[in-house]
Amino acid sequence: MRNALIYRFFWFSPICVLVAACAAGHLHEGTYVDTTKGLVVPLPREGWDIETGKEPDLVLRHRSRRAGILVNATCGDIPSGRPLDVAMRHLLFGIRGKEILLQERLAVTSGDGIEMVLRGRMEGQELLLHAYTLRRSECLYRLLLFSAPESYRAVNGEFESMVRHVAGAGELR
Repeated sequence: MRNALIYRFFWFSPICVLVAACAAGHLHEGTYVDTTKGLVVPLPREGWDIETGKEPDLVLRHRSRRAGILVNATCGDIPSGRPLDVAMRHLLFGIRGKEILLQERLAVTSGDGIEMVLRGRMEGQELLLHAYTLRRSECLYRLLLFSAPESYRAVNGEFESMVRHVAGAGELR
């Protein structure tokens, strides 16, 4: 009996690891891909350090500018009636002295979204932030650029390119 349990564990554990590895997001030819969440994000070309495999799904930190990008998708765990404003507030926890510069509702293919640009402070540092919360079907996509004010223009174009290509989010209108 004990040998049967060991045998099952011996074969079951590697299979679980393999399935979990396949389900998680991964990097492929300059793109972050997580098929379980419908997430395909082209990565900026140069100057960014990339972290995956944690929450959020994807973290990019610029090597020479004070800037970073967070990308996270949640599928199936979000109540369909939850307002996007609530999800956006969760994305911005920890930011002090918020001054909203832009807030717009977006039409997204098969869903909706909110875009927000704001100024704020975190840990004594002044930041410019550009955030998107997009909902499509059972998934909620959250993308956030945070940067020092002097770096914002240089990195925002790369961020916008990523947002436009998020699989499952469709075209922003």
